[in-house]
Amino acid sequence: MRFGFILLVSVLLLLTCGCESQNGSDGSTGPQGASGEPGADGENGEPGTTGATGADGEPGVDGLEGETGPAGSQGPTGEQGPTGEQGPEGPEGPEGPEGTEGPQGPSGIIKVLDFDGQFGPAQLPGNNGNTVINPLACRTTSHVAGANEIAIATFHGTATPSAASTDIMYIDVMVSQNGGAFSTALAGYAAEGFADSVAAPSVAKRIALTAGVSYVFGAGFGSNAVMNVATGSFCQGVVTIAKIDD
Repeated sequence: MRFGFILLVSVLLLLTCGCESQNGSDGSTGPQGASGEPGADGENGEPGTTGATGADGEPGVDGLEGETGPAGSQGPTGEQGPTGEQGPEGPEGPEGPEGTEGPQGPSGIIKVLDFDGQFGPAQLPGNNGNTVINPLACRTTSHVAGANEIAIATFHGTATPSAASTDIMYIDVMVSQNGGAFSTALAGYAAEGFADSVAAPSVAKRIALTAGVSYVFGAGFGSNAVMNVATGSFCQGVVTIAKIDD
């Protein structure tokens, strides 16, 4: 840098001297002096305009999947949703085992049997009422008795003789057990005479029943002597099956 300064002073002196005297011929160019020290950096210039955005590069390769983070805390319970529609009925389940027999129930009416029919014309067998007929129209349906049961029978008959007669018509309570023959349940007689051309006797009887036995009840009709009754001969009966206390 010092050499450059000396060179600069020499040039200025030559120029000054040239103004007062004639110009001499140019001397030969001396050797180039050594480079001076670099000058201080100048101020930064104004930023240039932003260049155009380059094209997007190709997507990079997906990174490895990170580990699963810890489970978050449970959120609050939401409101209950509306009730859904009822589903179809499921299949019937198997039948359960039979339960133990319950205690005996209170006394009361179990069943009522009855008949209401016509039994004439018919022949009454005589024998002073010891032989009777038991028409099919004057019988109930069957009933199998349970424990502590009784039957209360109320029978009525109406008959007209085919010919004028002063005989009488007996009415009896008849019982058949387990399909066997009918037998009388009365200890005595119930009867009415034909003096007014019509006999209409009635009878009532309480009968104790045996559990497990099948019963059929019916009205029996008899007379003192053999006689015939006309078409207008009828029978009615009601048998109430009731349960009683021991």
